[in-house]
Amino acid sequence: MLCWGTNAVRTAPSLLEVQRAWQRAIAAGDFAAAVPHLTADPIPAQECLAVYRNTARATLVNALLLAYPAVRKLVGGEFFEGAAHAFLAEHWAGTTWLDEYGAAFPDFLRTFEPLRAHPPLAAYLPDVASLERAVNHALHAPEAPPLDLCDLASLSPADLERLQFDPQPSIGFVRTLTPADSIWSAVLTGDDDGMHAIDLGEGPVHLLVEWRIGVDHDRRADEDGDGARLHLERMGDAEWRFAQALCGGIPLRDALAESTARDPGFAATTTLATHLAAGRFCGFRFA
Repeated sequence: MLCWGTNAVRTAPSLLEVQRAWQRAIAAGDFAAAVPHLTADPIPAQECLAVYRNTARATLVNALLLAYPAVRKLVGGEFFEGAAHAFLAEHWAGTTWLDEYGAAFPDFLRTFEPLRAHPPLAAYLPDVASLERAVNHALHAPEAPPLDLCDLASLSPADLERLQFDPQPSIGFVRTLTPADSIWSAVLTGDDDGMHAIDLGEGPVHLLVEWRIGVDHDRRADEDGDGARLHLERMGDAEWRFAQALCGGIPLRDALAESTARDPGFAATTTLATHLAAGRFCGFRFA
């Protein structure tokens, strides 16, 4: 219970001061500033804060476990929890939306010292984590109706050049130096033979991750790897960069020019038609 003490002369702290004291106690274990704001009956204030801190830490570790199941299987529960607690020390939650917690975990793994003792694992584990980050985002992203292509038919050539597409919220792009998609699939499906057959030198791999609209199933049900709803697509470098440009809000004329300059043989207009047919955009604007 919050209290302001019994000393009438004492000035009540501001809400911001209380929030900061509470944050230091829960996130960093520094109880000194928060203890005076709590009653000591029936549980001592420091013990009460410790309970909240342990609950919060367990909640965030569980959020990481749910977001990175393949990473957890690759390193085992004990190693994963150790890495998760080390991550918590540097990256406390900045939002109450736990589905989005852990965005920095893949980059954290790239510099996690205990992982460096296992060179092959250290090479591909952060890549798998980056893929799982995109997968987790796709699973929880809001849905939007696909762009009606009839809306484009009435545009003038000048308007088409200035076109900027709004991508489906679920779409994500991942570039990995190792075949993270093959590793991810083999681990989650328990395909040991497939795991042993993976060539770590196969990369780099360019992936588009998305949630396919119009399937009336639970999003999480696709963790069995059947690929029916959650969609991962490998792309060539030129195709991937073109799709990333379009989904990043670059005007169509600029995306076409960049792709042609990078690879004169790239069929940009055909690729654009494929993206439109797949429903990867939900709207458009003009530059």
